[in-house]
Amino acid sequence: MKLSMWMIANRLTSFDMELHIKNDAKQVLKSARQVYANDCAVVTSRGSNVICYDASDVANQIIIKNMSMTQGMELVQSVFDFYQDWIDEIKQQLADFHYQKVIDLSWNVFHNPILLFNGNHQVLAMSRCYSEQEMGAEWSYMKEFGYPSMENFQSMRSNSLRDVEHAQLFAFSKTSAMNAMSSPIRFQDKICGRLTILEKDRAFNQGDVELMNILVNELRLPLAEQKSEDQSLSEVNFDCLGNLLDGTGTNIQSLTFLLSYLKWHENDYYKIYKIKIQEQADTLPVKERFFLETLRRNTSGCCVLKREKGGELYVVQNLHLNPGSVIKDSLLNLSQYNRFFLTESLEFQGIYHLNFLREQADYAMELSFLYQSPSHRKDFAHTCISFYDCAMEYLITSGNLGKSMYALHPDILRLWREREKDNDDKLDTYICYLENGRSLKKTAEQLHLHRNTLVYRINKVQESLHYQSNNLYTMDYIRLSIRILYILEKRGIPLNI
Repeated sequence: MKLSMWMIANRLTSFDMELHIKNDAKQVLKSARQVYANDCAVVTSRGSNVICYDASDVANQIIIKNMSMTQGMELVQSVFDFYQDWIDEIKQQLADFHYQKVIDLSWNVFHNPILLFNGNHQVLAMSRCYSEQEMGAEWSYMKEFGYPSMENFQSMRSNSLRDVEHAQLFAFSKTSAMNAMSSPIRFQDKICGRLTILEKDRAFNQGDVELMNILVNELRLPLAEQKSEDQSLSEVNFDCLGNLLDGTGTNIQSLTFLLSYLKWHENDYYKIYKIKIQEQADTLPVKERFFLETLRRNTSGCCVLKREKGGELYVVQNLHLNPGSVIKDSLLNLSQYNRFFLTESLEFQGIYHLNFLREQADYAMELSFLYQSPSHRKDFAHTCISFYDCAMEYLITSGNLGKSMYALHPDILRLWREREKDNDDKLDTYICYLENGRSLKKTAEQLHLHRNTLVYRINKVQESLHYQSNNLYTMDYIRLSIRILYILEKRGIPLNI
Protein backbone atom coordinates (compact mmCIF):
# COMPACT_ATOMS: atom_id res chain seq x y z
CA MET A 1 0.00 0.00 0.00
CA LYS A 2 1.48 3.36 -1.05
CA LEU A 3 1.35 6.28 1.37
CA SER A 4 1.78 10.03 1.20
CA MET A 5 3.54 12.25 3.70
CA TRP A 6 0.14 13.47 4.91
CA MET A 7 -0.98 9.90 5.58
CA ILE A 8 2.18 9.29 7.61
CA ALA A 9 1.69 12.55 9.54
CA ASN A 10 -1.87 11.58 10.45
CA ARG A 11 -0.54 8.59 12.41
CA LEU A 12 2.00 10.67 14.34
CA THR A 13 -0.24 13.36 15.84
CA SER A 14 0.53 12.28 19.42
CA PHE A 15 4.22 13.17 18.96
CA ASP A 16 5.91 16.56 19.15
CA MET A 17 6.56 17.36 15.51
CA GLU A 18 6.67 19.99 12.78
CA LEU A 19 5.05 19.51 9.38
CA HIS A 20 6.47 20.93 6.16
CA ILE A 21 4.28 19.16 3.62
CA LYS A 22 2.83 20.52 0.40
CA ASN A 23 -0.91 20.11 -0.13
CA ASP A 24 -0.24 18.17 -3.31
CA ALA A 25 2.25 15.70 -1.79
CA LYS A 26 2.02 12.53 -3.85
CA GLN A 27 0.83 9.15 -2.59
CA VAL A 28 3.86 7.22 -3.89
CA LEU A 29 5.78 6.02 -0.80
CA LYS A 30 6.20 2.25 -0.54
CA SER A 31 8.29 1.87 2.65
CA ALA A 32 10.66 3.58 5.09
CA ARG A 33 14.44 3.59 4.43
CA GLN A 34 17.48 5.03 6.14
CA VAL A 35 19.12 5.79 2.81
CA TYR A 36 17.79 7.39 -0.33
CA ALA A 37 15.58 5.17 -2.53
CA ASN A 38 12.97 6.03 -5.12
CA ASP A 39 9.36 6.24 -3.87
CA CYS A 40 10.34 5.76 -0.23
CA ALA A 41 10.16 7.75 2.98
CA VAL A 42 13.74 8.48 4.01
CA VAL A 43 14.41 8.68 7.76
CA THR A 44 17.47 10.58 9.00
CA SER A 45 18.52 12.38 12.15
CA ARG A 46 19.53 15.96 12.82
CA GLY A 47 20.70 16.63 16.33
CA SER A 48 18.08 15.31 18.77
CA ASN A 49 15.38 15.24 16.08
CA VAL A 50 14.35 12.73 13.45
CA ILE A 51 13.50 13.92 9.94
CA CYS A 52 11.30 11.91 7.62
CA TYR A 53 11.20 13.20 4.05
CA ASP A 54 9.77 12.23 0.67
CA ALA A 55 12.56 10.88 -1.57
CA SER A 56 10.79 12.26 -4.65
CA ASP A 57 10.39 15.75 -3.14
CA VAL A 58 12.68 16.55 -0.21
CA ALA A 59 10.67 19.70 0.55
CA ASN A 60 8.00 17.45 2.07
CA GLN A 61 9.29 16.81 5.59
CA ILE A 62 8.11 15.69 9.01
CA ILE A 63 10.38 16.71 11.91
CA ILE A 64 9.85 14.55 15.02
CA LYS A 65 11.47 16.16 18.01
CA ASN A 66 13.52 14.52 20.77
CA MET A 67 13.71 11.05 19.26
CA SER A 68 16.58 8.75 18.38
CA MET A 69 17.24 7.55 14.86
CA THR A 70 16.41 3.94 15.76
CA GLN A 71 13.10 4.91 17.35
CA GLY A 72 12.24 7.17 14.42
CA MET A 73 12.92 4.47 11.86
CA GLU A 74 10.81 1.92 13.74
CA LEU A 75 8.03 4.47 14.18
CA VAL A 76 7.78 5.43 10.51
CA GLN A 77 7.94 1.81 9.35
CA SER A 78 5.20 0.93 11.84
CA VAL A 79 2.98 3.45 10.05
CA PHE A 80 3.39 1.52 6.78
CA ASP A 81 2.66 -1.74 8.62
CA PHE A 82 -0.42 -0.25 10.31
CA TYR A 83 -2.00 0.89 7.06
CA GLN A 84 -1.28 -2.44 5.35
CA ASP A 85 -2.83 -4.35 8.26
CA TRP A 86 -5.83 -2.03 8.15
CA ILE A 87 -6.53 -2.49 4.46
CA ASP A 88 -6.02 -6.27 4.71
CA GLU A 89 -8.56 -6.45 7.53
CA ILE A 90 -10.95 -4.21 5.59
CA LYS A 91 -10.86 -6.61 2.63
CA GLN A 92 -11.50 -9.55 4.90
CA GLN A 93 -14.53 -7.91 6.51
CA LEU A 94 -15.95 -6.77 3.17
CA ALA A 95 -15.83 -10.33 1.89
CA ASP A 96 -18.69 -11.01 4.34
CA PHE A 97 -20.31 -7.56 3.93
CA HIS A 98 -19.51 -6.61 7.54
CA TYR A 99 -19.88 -2.88 6.99
CA GLN A 100 -20.14 -1.92 10.64
CA LYS A 101 -16.84 -3.65 11.39
CA VAL A 102 -15.26 -1.77 8.45
CA ILE A 103 -16.39 1.57 9.90
CA ASP A 104 -15.20 0.59 13.39
CA LEU A 105 -11.77 -0.30 12.03
CA SER A 106 -11.60 2.89 9.98
CA TRP A 107 -12.11 5.16 12.97
CA ASN A 108 -8.53 4.31 13.98
CA VAL A 109 -7.45 5.79 10.63
CA PHE A 110 -9.57 8.94 10.46
CA HIS A 111 -10.20 9.67 14.15
CA ASN A 112 -13.46 11.34 13.18
CA PRO A 113 -17.10 10.18 12.93
CA ILE A 114 -17.79 8.09 9.80
CA LEU A 115 -21.02 7.27 7.96
CA LEU A 116 -21.56 4.70 5.21
CA PHE A 117 -24.70 4.80 2.99
CA ASN A 118 -25.94 2.51 0.25
CA GLY A 119 -27.17 3.74 -3.13
CA ASN A 120 -30.62 4.52 -1.67
CA HIS A 121 -29.10 6.75 1.05
CA GLN A 122 -29.79 4.16 3.74
CA VAL A 123 -27.28 4.16 6.60
CA LEU A 124 -25.36 0.88 6.47
CA ALA A 125 -22.97 1.71 9.31
CA MET A 126 -21.91 4.61 11.51
CA SER A 127 -19.21 5.19 14.11
CA ARG A 128 -20.35 3.77 17.45
CA CYS A 129 -17.91 5.57 19.74
CA TYR A 130 -19.92 8.82 19.83
CA SER A 131 -23.03 9.60 21.87
CA GLU A 132 -26.09 11.29 20.42
CA GLN A 133 -25.51 14.20 22.78
CA GLU A 134 -22.04 14.72 21.29
CA MET A 135 -23.20 14.53 17.70
CA GLY A 136 -26.50 16.43 17.71
CA ALA A 137 -29.96 16.06 16.20
CA GLU A 138 -29.05 14.95 12.66
CA TRP A 139 -26.82 12.13 13.91
CA SER A 140 -29.60 11.00 16.28
CA TYR A 141 -32.08 11.11 13.40
CA MET A 142 -29.93 8.90 11.20
CA LYS A 143 -29.32 6.48 14.06
CA GLU A 144 -33.06 6.14 14.71
CA PHE A 145 -34.48 6.19 11.17
CA GLY A 146 -31.56 4.87 9.13
CA TYR A 147 -31.60 7.77 6.64
CA PRO A 148 -30.52 11.42 6.61
CA SER A 149 -33.24 14.02 7.03
CA MET A 150 -34.45 15.93 3.98
CA GLU A 151 -32.66 19.04 5.30
CA ASN A 152 -29.34 17.21 5.52
CA PHE A 153 -29.84 15.66 2.09
CA GLN A 154 -30.46 19.08 0.56
CA SER A 155 -27.52 20.57 2.47
CA MET A 156 -25.19 18.00 0.95
CA ARG A 157 -26.52 18.73 -2.53
CA SER A 158 -26.62 22.52 -2.45
CA ASN A 159 -24.31 23.81 0.31
CA SER A 160 -21.02 22.43 -0.95
CA LEU A 161 -18.02 24.36 0.33
CA ARG A 162 -15.62 22.99 -2.29
CA ASP A 163 -14.58 19.82 -4.07
CA VAL A 164 -11.30 18.15 -3.19
CA GLU A 165 -10.29 15.54 -5.78
CA HIS A 166 -13.10 12.96 -5.58
CA ALA A 167 -14.48 14.27 -2.27
CA GLN A 168 -17.00 16.99 -1.55
CA LEU A 169 -16.82 19.26 1.50
CA PHE A 170 -20.07 20.63 2.92
CA ALA A 171 -21.72 21.80 6.14
CA PHE A 172 -23.07 18.69 7.91
CA SER A 173 -26.26 20.37 9.16
CA LYS A 174 -27.68 23.81 9.87
CA THR A 175 -27.55 23.20 13.62
CA SER A 176 -24.01 21.80 13.69
CA ALA A 177 -20.70 23.62 13.33
CA MET A 178 -19.10 20.48 11.88
CA ASN A 179 -18.09 20.23 8.25
CA ALA A 180 -18.25 16.93 6.44
CA MET A 181 -16.30 15.32 3.62
CA SER A 182 -18.23 12.95 1.38
CA SER A 183 -17.42 10.80 -1.62
CA PRO A 184 -19.80 8.86 -3.87
CA ILE A 185 -19.02 5.16 -4.32
CA ARG A 186 -19.39 4.30 -7.99
CA PHE A 187 -19.35 1.03 -9.88
CA GLN A 188 -19.65 1.07 -13.68
CA ASP A 189 -20.79 4.72 -13.61
CA LYS A 190 -23.61 3.97 -11.16
CA ILE A 191 -23.63 5.28 -7.60
CA CYS A 192 -23.98 2.33 -5.22
CA GLY A 193 -23.13 4.12 -1.98
CA ARG A 194 -21.55 7.10 -0.25
CA LEU A 195 -18.88 7.51 2.43
CA THR A 196 -19.04 10.58 4.68
CA ILE A 197 -16.58 11.69 7.37
CA LEU A 198 -17.32 14.50 9.82
CA GLU A 199 -14.66 17.01 10.87
CA LYS A 200 -15.08 16.74 14.64
CA ASP A 201 -11.96 15.61 16.53
CA ARG A 202 -9.27 16.42 13.96
CA ALA A 203 -9.12 18.89 11.07
CA PHE A 204 -9.14 17.40 7.58
CA ASN A 205 -6.03 17.35 5.44
CA GLN A 206 -4.94 15.84 2.13
CA GLY A 207 -4.16 12.55 3.86
CA ASP A 208 -7.83 12.13 4.79
CA VAL A 209 -8.85 12.61 1.17
CA GLU A 210 -6.35 9.97 0.04
CA LEU A 211 -7.43 7.52 2.73
CA MET A 212 -11.07 8.11 1.87
CA ASN A 213 -10.36 7.31 -1.78
CA ILE A 214 -8.59 4.08 -0.75
CA LEU A 215 -11.55 3.00 1.37
CA VAL A 216 -14.08 4.00 -1.30
CA ASN A 217 -12.20 1.88 -3.83
CA GLU A 218 -12.45 -1.16 -1.54
CA LEU A 219 -16.19 -0.58 -0.95
CA ARG A 220 -17.14 -0.34 -4.63
CA LEU A 221 -17.46 -4.00 -5.54
CA PRO A 222 -19.13 -5.29 -2.30
CA LEU A 223 -21.77 -2.56 -2.44
CA ALA A 224 -22.45 -3.25 -6.11
CA GLU A 225 -22.68 -7.00 -5.52
CA GLN A 226 -24.84 -7.00 -2.45
CA LYS A 227 -28.53 -6.92 -3.22
CA SER A 228 -30.73 -4.61 -1.19
CA GLU A 229 -32.90 -6.36 1.38
CA ASP A 230 -35.89 -4.63 -0.17
CA GLN A 231 -35.09 -5.40 -3.78
CA SER A 232 -38.04 -7.78 -4.01
CA LEU A 233 -40.28 -5.04 -2.65
CA SER A 234 -39.21 -2.62 -5.37
CA GLU A 235 -40.16 -5.23 -7.95
CA VAL A 236 -43.72 -5.52 -6.66
CA ASN A 237 -46.26 -3.55 -8.67
CA PHE A 238 -48.11 -1.17 -6.35
CA ASP A 239 -50.26 0.26 -9.16
CA CYS A 240 -53.22 -1.89 -8.13
CA LEU A 241 -53.19 -0.35 -4.64
CA GLY A 242 -52.71 3.12 -6.13
CA ASN A 243 -55.77 2.53 -8.31
CA LEU A 244 -57.82 1.72 -5.21
CA LEU A 245 -56.58 4.94 -3.66
CA ASP A 246 -57.70 6.83 -6.77
CA GLY A 247 -61.09 5.08 -6.85
CA THR A 248 -60.46 3.50 -10.25
CA GLY A 249 -60.64 -0.12 -11.32
CA THR A 250 -57.81 -2.46 -10.40
CA ASN A 251 -56.40 -5.77 -11.52
CA ILE A 252 -57.75 -8.41 -9.12
CA GLN A 253 -54.94 -10.84 -9.84
CA SER A 254 -52.26 -8.21 -9.13
CA LEU A 255 -54.07 -7.12 -5.98
CA THR A 256 -54.35 -10.70 -4.74
CA PHE A 257 -50.61 -11.19 -5.25
CA LEU A 258 -49.80 -7.90 -3.47
CA LEU A 259 -52.02 -8.70 -0.49
CA SER A 260 -50.39 -12.11 -0.19
CA TYR A 261 -46.92 -10.54 -0.38
CA LEU A 262 -47.75 -7.94 2.29
CA LYS A 263 -49.63 -10.52 4.41
CA TRP A 264 -52.71 -8.33 4.27
CA HIS A 265 -56.29 -9.52 3.91
CA GLU A 266 -59.14 -7.96 1.99
CA ASN A 267 -61.35 -7.50 5.08
CA ASP A 268 -58.70 -6.16 7.45
CA TYR A 269 -59.12 -2.67 8.94
CA TYR A 270 -57.14 0.11 7.26
CA LYS A 271 -56.18 3.72 7.85
CA ILE A 272 -54.48 6.26 5.57
CA TYR A 273 -52.02 9.01 6.47
CA LYS A 274 -51.34 11.85 4.10
CA ILE A 275 -48.00 13.68 4.03
CA LYS A 276 -47.55 17.02 2.31
CA ILE A 277 -43.91 18.00 1.99
CA GLN A 278 -43.09 21.68 2.46
CA GLU A 279 -40.54 22.48 -0.18
CA GLN A 280 -40.03 24.84 -3.08
CA ALA A 281 -40.95 23.53 -6.51
CA ASP A 282 -37.35 23.32 -7.76
CA THR A 283 -36.17 21.04 -4.93
CA LEU A 284 -39.41 19.13 -4.34
CA PRO A 285 -39.01 16.23 -6.84
CA VAL A 286 -35.59 15.22 -5.50
CA LYS A 287 -36.60 15.44 -1.85
CA GLU A 288 -39.83 13.58 -2.54
CA ARG A 289 -38.02 10.62 -4.10
CA PHE A 290 -35.49 10.62 -1.28
CA PHE A 291 -38.08 10.83 1.52
CA LEU A 292 -40.21 8.10 -0.07
CA GLU A 293 -37.45 5.59 0.68
CA THR A 294 -37.11 6.88 4.26
CA LEU A 295 -40.83 6.40 4.83
CA ARG A 296 -40.85 2.88 3.44
CA ARG A 297 -38.02 1.88 5.76
CA ASN A 298 -39.68 3.37 8.84
CA THR A 299 -43.30 2.25 8.34
CA SER A 300 -42.82 -1.50 8.44
CA GLY A 301 -45.89 -3.44 7.35
CA CYS A 302 -47.37 -0.39 5.62
CA CYS A 303 -47.47 0.66 1.99
CA VAL A 304 -46.21 4.12 0.96
CA LEU A 305 -47.56 5.52 -2.30
CA LYS A 306 -46.83 8.60 -4.37
CA ARG A 307 -49.61 10.00 -6.52
CA GLU A 308 -49.37 12.43 -9.43
CA LYS A 309 -49.52 15.64 -7.42
CA GLY A 310 -46.01 16.57 -6.33
CA GLY A 311 -45.08 16.56 -2.66
CA GLU A 312 -48.01 14.40 -1.52
CA LEU A 313 -47.42 10.89 -0.19
CA TYR A 314 -49.87 8.40 1.32
CA VAL A 315 -49.14 5.75 3.94
CA VAL A 316 -51.63 2.86 3.99
CA GLN A 317 -51.66 1.20 7.40
CA ASN A 318 -53.02 -2.28 7.99
CA LEU A 319 -54.38 -2.17 11.53
CA HIS A 320 -54.30 -5.95 11.85
CA LEU A 321 -50.51 -6.02 11.37
CA ASN A 322 -49.84 -2.63 12.99
CA PRO A 323 -52.40 -2.00 15.74
CA GLY A 324 -52.11 0.99 18.03
CA SER A 325 -50.20 4.20 17.43
CA VAL A 326 -46.73 2.90 16.50
CA ILE A 327 -46.95 4.09 12.87
CA LYS A 328 -48.45 7.43 13.83
CA ASP A 329 -45.76 7.99 16.46
CA SER A 330 -43.06 7.15 13.92
CA LEU A 331 -44.48 9.65 11.42
CA LEU A 332 -44.74 12.35 14.08
CA ASN A 333 -41.15 11.68 15.07
CA LEU A 334 -40.08 12.04 11.44
CA SER A 335 -41.95 15.35 11.25
CA GLN A 336 -39.74 16.77 14.01
CA TYR A 337 -36.78 16.66 11.61
CA ASN A 338 -38.47 17.03 8.21
CA ARG A 339 -40.78 19.75 6.93
CA PHE A 340 -44.16 18.20 6.18
CA PHE A 341 -47.82 18.33 7.22
CA LEU A 342 -49.57 15.15 8.38
CA THR A 343 -53.24 14.12 8.42
CA GLU A 344 -55.01 10.81 9.08
CA SER A 345 -58.29 9.21 8.02
CA LEU A 346 -60.67 7.20 10.14
CA GLU A 347 -60.10 3.46 10.28
CA PHE A 348 -62.34 1.34 8.08
CA GLN A 349 -62.79 -2.29 7.17
CA GLY A 350 -62.08 -3.48 3.64
CA ILE A 351 -59.31 -2.84 1.12
CA TYR A 352 -61.82 -1.69 -1.52
CA HIS A 353 -62.75 1.37 0.56
CA LEU A 354 -59.31 3.00 0.44
CA ASN A 355 -60.45 5.77 -1.89
CA PHE A 356 -62.90 7.01 0.77
CA LEU A 357 -60.15 6.97 3.39
CA ARG A 358 -57.89 8.92 1.05
CA GLU A 359 -60.64 11.49 0.57
CA GLN A 360 -60.85 11.86 4.35
CA ALA A 361 -57.09 12.44 4.69
CA ASP A 362 -57.27 14.96 1.81
CA TYR A 363 -60.25 16.71 3.41
CA ALA A 364 -58.47 17.06 6.76
CA MET A 365 -55.48 18.60 4.97
CA GLU A 366 -57.62 21.01 2.95
CA LEU A 367 -59.60 22.08 6.00
CA SER A 368 -56.43 22.70 7.99
CA PHE A 369 -55.08 24.95 5.24
CA LEU A 370 -58.44 26.68 4.87
CA TYR A 371 -58.74 27.64 8.53
CA GLN A 372 -55.07 28.37 9.20
CA SER A 373 -53.30 31.45 7.91
CA PRO A 374 -49.83 30.85 6.42
CA SER A 375 -48.22 32.41 9.49
CA HIS A 376 -49.96 29.90 11.80
CA ARG A 377 -49.47 26.75 9.69
CA LYS A 378 -46.16 26.06 11.39
CA ASP A 379 -48.19 25.41 14.56
CA PHE A 380 -49.56 22.15 13.13
CA ALA A 381 -46.46 21.19 11.12
CA HIS A 382 -45.43 18.74 13.86
CA THR A 383 -48.89 17.39 14.69
CA CYS A 384 -51.27 14.98 13.02
CA ILE A 385 -54.62 16.47 12.02
CA SER A 386 -57.24 13.75 12.30
CA PHE A 387 -60.26 13.54 10.03
CA TYR A 388 -62.18 12.62 13.19
CA ASP A 389 -62.03 16.28 14.21
CA CYS A 390 -63.25 17.35 10.75
CA ALA A 391 -65.92 14.67 10.31
CA MET A 392 -68.87 16.78 11.47
CA GLU A 393 -68.17 19.46 8.89
CA TYR A 394 -67.63 16.83 6.20
CA LEU A 395 -70.94 15.10 6.95
CA ILE A 396 -72.81 18.39 6.91
CA THR A 397 -71.27 19.72 3.69
CA SER A 398 -70.59 16.61 1.59
CA GLY A 399 -74.08 16.38 0.09
CA ASN A 400 -73.52 12.71 -0.70
CA LEU A 401 -75.25 10.17 1.50
CA GLY A 402 -73.39 7.30 -0.15
CA LYS A 403 -70.01 8.71 0.86
CA SER A 404 -71.28 9.78 4.26
CA MET A 405 -71.56 6.20 5.46
CA TYR A 406 -67.75 5.90 5.40
CA ALA A 407 -67.38 8.96 7.63
CA LEU A 408 -69.82 7.90 10.34
CA HIS A 409 -68.56 7.70 13.88
CA PRO A 410 -66.34 4.58 14.21
CA ASP A 411 -68.05 3.40 17.41
CA ILE A 412 -71.50 3.68 15.85
CA LEU A 413 -70.36 1.78 12.76
CA ARG A 414 -68.93 -0.98 14.91
CA LEU A 415 -72.12 -1.31 16.95
CA TRP A 416 -74.14 -1.37 13.73
CA ARG A 417 -71.99 -4.19 12.32
CA GLU A 418 -72.42 -6.19 15.53
CA ARG A 419 -76.18 -5.74 15.29
CA GLU A 420 -76.24 -6.93 11.68
CA LYS A 421 -73.94 -9.87 12.33
CA ASP A 422 -75.13 -11.15 15.73
CA ASN A 423 -78.56 -9.55 16.06
CA ASP A 424 -76.99 -7.61 18.93
CA ASP A 425 -79.18 -5.00 20.68
CA LYS A 426 -76.44 -2.75 22.08
CA LEU A 427 -76.85 -0.15 19.32
CA ASP A 428 -80.66 0.07 19.71
CA THR A 429 -80.29 0.36 23.49
CA TYR A 430 -77.68 3.10 23.13
CA ILE A 431 -79.77 5.04 20.57
CA CYS A 432 -82.81 4.93 22.84
CA TYR A 433 -80.66 6.08 25.76
CA LEU A 434 -79.39 9.08 23.78
CA GLU A 435 -82.83 9.97 22.40
CA ASN A 436 -84.12 10.14 25.96
CA GLY A 437 -81.44 12.62 26.96
CA ARG A 438 -79.45 9.86 28.69
CA SER A 439 -82.20 9.48 31.26
CA LEU A 440 -82.10 5.98 32.73
CA LYS A 441 -85.68 6.20 33.98
CA LYS A 442 -87.21 7.21 30.62
CA THR A 443 -85.07 4.73 28.70
CA ALA A 444 -85.97 1.86 31.04
CA GLU A 445 -89.65 2.67 30.68
CA GLN A 446 -89.51 2.83 26.88
CA LEU A 447 -87.58 -0.44 26.61
CA HIS A 448 -89.59 -2.13 29.37
CA LEU A 449 -86.44 -2.99 31.29
CA HIS A 450 -85.58 -3.00 34.97
CA ARG A 451 -83.36 -0.06 35.78
CA ASN A 452 -80.49 -2.27 36.97
CA THR A 453 -80.65 -4.26 33.73
CA LEU A 454 -80.48 -1.06 31.72
CA VAL A 455 -77.56 0.24 33.78
CA TYR A 456 -75.69 -2.99 33.10
CA ARG A 457 -76.33 -2.77 29.36
CA ILE A 458 -75.36 0.90 29.14
CA ASN A 459 -72.15 0.24 31.07
CA LYS A 460 -71.29 -2.57 28.64
CA VAL A 461 -71.84 -0.19 25.71
CA GLN A 462 -69.77 2.56 27.32
CA GLU A 463 -66.93 0.12 27.99
CA SER A 464 -66.88 -0.92 24.34
CA LEU A 465 -66.61 2.65 23.01
CA HIS A 466 -63.16 3.74 21.82
CA TYR A 467 -64.00 7.45 22.11
CA GLN A 468 -65.03 9.28 25.27
CA SER A 469 -68.76 9.93 24.94
CA ASN A 470 -68.73 12.68 27.58
CA ASN A 471 -66.93 14.92 25.07
CA LEU A 472 -69.36 17.43 23.52
CA TYR A 473 -67.97 17.09 19.97
CA THR A 474 -68.03 13.30 20.21
CA MET A 475 -71.65 13.30 21.37
CA ASP A 476 -72.69 15.60 18.51
CA TYR A 477 -70.76 13.41 16.06
CA ILE A 478 -72.44 10.26 17.42
CA ARG A 479 -75.91 11.80 17.22
CA LEU A 480 -75.33 13.01 13.66
CA SER A 481 -74.01 9.58 12.66
CA ILE A 482 -77.05 7.88 14.14
CA ARG A 483 -79.34 10.23 12.23
CA ILE A 484 -77.54 9.61 8.93
CA LEU A 485 -77.59 5.86 9.57
CA TYR A 486 -81.36 6.08 10.14
CA ILE A 487 -81.84 8.02 6.88
CA LEU A 488 -79.73 5.54 4.92
CA GLU A 489 -81.77 2.62 6.22
CA LYS A 490 -85.12 4.32 5.61
CA ARG A 491 -84.19 5.22 2.03
CA GLY A 492 -82.99 1.71 1.33
CA ILE A 493 -79.48 2.80 0.43
CA PRO A 494 -77.19 -0.28 0.69
CA LEU A 495 -74.74 0.03 3.55
CA ASN A 496 -71.50 -1.44 2.23
CA ILE A 497 -69.87 -1.15 5.61
